[in-house]
Amino acid sequence: MVRANVTNTGSTYSGKEVAQLYASCPQTGMAKEYQRLAAFAKTGVIAPGGTETIVLSFDMKDLASYREADAAWVLEAGDYILRLGASSRDTEAVAALVLDGEAVVEQCTNVSRTVLEVREMDPPALKDTNEEKDAAEAQDADLLRIPVPAPAFETEVCEYGDPEIYESPVSDAVLDVLSTEELCEVVAGTGMVGNGPRFFDAMGSAGYTTGAFIEKGLPNVCLADGPAGLRLQKVSTVTRSGNVKAAEPMLSALKYLPDPIQKVMFGDPDRQPCVYQFTTAFPVGLALAQSWNTKLVERVGDAVGKEMERYGVTYWLAPGMNIHQNPLCGRNFEYYSEDPLLTGKMAAAMSRGVQSHRGCFVTIKHFCCNNQEDNRNRTNANVNERALREIYLRGFRIAVQEGHARALMTSYNKVNGTYVNNSYELLTKVLRNEWGFDGLVMTDWFATGKGLGSHSAAIEAGNDLIMPGGKGVVRELRAKLKSGELDGTALRRCAANVIRGVTESRIYQAYRRMHKER
Repeated sequence: MVRANVTNTGSTYSGKEVAQLYASCPQTGMAKEYQRLAAFAKTGVIAPGGTETIVLSFDMKDLASYREADAAWVLEAGDYILRLGASSRDTEAVAALVLDGEAVVEQCTNVSRTVLEVREMDPPALKDTNEEKDAAEAQDADLLRIPVPAPAFETEVCEYGDPEIYESPVSDAVLDVLSTEELCEVVAGTGMVGNGPRFFDAMGSAGYTTGAFIEKGLPNVCLADGPAGLRLQKVSTVTRSGNVKAAEPMLSALKYLPDPIQKVMFGDPDRQPCVYQFTTAFPVGLALAQSWNTKLVERVGDAVGKEMERYGVTYWLAPGMNIHQNPLCGRNFEYYSEDPLLTGKMAAAMSRGVQSHRGCFVTIKHFCCNNQEDNRNRTNANVNERALREIYLRGFRIAVQEGHARALMTSYNKVNGTYVNNSYELLTKVLRNEWGFDGLVMTDWFATGKGLGSHSAAIEAGNDLIMPGGKGVVRELRAKLKSGELDGTALRRCAANVIRGVTESRIYQAYRRMHKER
């Protein structure tokens, strides 16, 4: 914990400031960056001449580096110099944590062997990051030096294996009345337009869970896209028969359909009664992260949660939290940062805000290494285990463990030769075994199928829900189940996670009330 006094040295304007705490880790073994972000805090409004004391907290274990040789998160012995400033380019050494020996803080197993050799580039030596300066700062008589004994750190040993099937009296009451073949429908969505029966519909939803078993106690729920607020159909019409139709296309490509088809697909707001779903367009993730204000982001999440309550959305397909690796990535505006800590803290704050509303869940995405849009369905991210864990997975881990995100979306791409939605190593060993995630995992839309990840392999890997699903997915899962290529226990495990999300939703509570009134 570091306490810092922030003073407004100006004489005219009030304002806020960001205090950023960085750590320079010992260069005694594994090569490391000059400094890494350890914590940050945003002040309130400070009047001219005023001062505010802020606290920057972090766990020293989070400064560990991943050593591939023995699959361990390690704090190497030496000086951990803490640097404080208003930006990464303006920091000053304020203290040093002196670790007297090596500490292994977490023992894992390597999960993603590279298919192609990755050539790592050594960064050029900079004048202000050389070893002489670090050594001088570490020996500075005025620098606060805090001894840290290595035995103070316990080693957390990760255990691996198939997770237990989720159980609760409510979800079991639904799960136990469904046959194994029917579970194939539970783990598949019903298309982007919600084919088949539906208990509830939020017009413009990106997808739906199945409504085939409404009479067996399982209503459908809606999944709405993001990430800059809910993306729903703004205006819909009600036909004479009581059906609801969109008044305008949500996808621009639909505007170019022939007029006769458009007349069938869309309602006429000039002749039919209208219903409205106006939602707020919030700043994109990139803009929110530049605020460095987790309290503000949590308030945005709270506002999104209120709109989810209003329109009956259960899963919000956001926040997006991939790393800004390539400046040409077409979706960088959706993502928070190039820094995994800032990314994770922002996503955790957004998750807390949304999920403060009972039955409203975020879906952190796109897990993982989804850093380009060009040919996104067939790209292969070839990345070493250390970079994978320290950069590309770290933000997701923070969102899971600190934000308790209830759902996660797998990405389109492969990682080291395997589609993420088919990766048991990433979805079960890392996500569930190491991080303790117990929520719902879904695919991105049309990410499995011919020439892509396998529907059945996704289920066995721990990807619970195939989206947008459809009858073709159900047929294939049933065929693989019959042939023995799809394990029935894995299917039941995934179905239980889908059912859990439904039974904990606000829609399920409305469904139960309606059935009681009958």
